[in-house]
Amino acid sequence: MSITNNPLLTKSDLPLFTKLKPEHIEPAIDIILNTNRKNIKELLNENKEYTWDNLVYPIEIMQARLNDTWAIVSHLEAVKNAPEWHKAYETCLTKVSEYTHNV
Repeated sequence: MSITNNPLLTKSDLPLFTKLKPEHIEPAIDIILNTNRKNIKELLNENKEYTWDNLVYPIEIMQARLNDTWAIVSHLEAVKNAPEWHKAYETCLTKVSEYTHNV
């Protein structure tokens, strides 16, 4: 699945609920988590002195993207209440939890 075909990775004013499928969840979360990890590593390596502007703010932006995406996933898991949604949610819950506790 291409990134451009994943509604969770498509910028829009409102979530694209009608286009979302369970198989979109894990690839989108993996991309966001991997991108965040890579970007944080780069931020840490690029700067010798850390400030709000060169470390905290960029991390806040990355975290907002993850939070916004995860809110959509959590909402759909709650309202769909179907096994395929629950499985995708549970798989990514572990990943998101590990990321949040290790960043």
